Amino acid sequence: MELVINPSNIISTLCYSVLRYEPYTACDYNCTYCYAKWYRFSQVVKPRISAFVLFKRLVRRINKLGLSPIPIRISTLSDPLQPLEAVYRLTNEALKLAYQYDYPVILSTKSNLIIKSPWIDSIMKLAEKIS
Repeated sequence: MELVINPSNIISTLCYSVLRYEPYTACDYNCTYCYAKWYRFSQVVKPRISAFVLFKRLVRRINKLGLSPIPIRISTLSDPLQPLEAVYRLTNEALKLAYQYDYPVILSTKSNLIIKSPWIDSIMKLAEKIS
């Protein structure tokens, strides 16, 4: 599942989104309350470069066609700012792309990366743009 464009019955109603981008295959946090590990086959955390490529293609295409974008949730099956993000920065790249193309995103995290640069910078730029 690289980039999902449909409702899913396996995602909690609290995290429901029609569009979702999953930058990582699993999550290092291994939270006891996490529902994703109940149906995920692998717990190995790897970057999903191909998912980012699809996300970029989607955002550019919607912009080119002049369509109103539907907000996309960045990561429902893992934390979007988990430790591997510090290396690959797939979430930050998605945030920068969202800023560039005026694409709304939903981001939920428990990570402290959210208050560090460059992530906080990207988030603040997006927030200023929509205010």
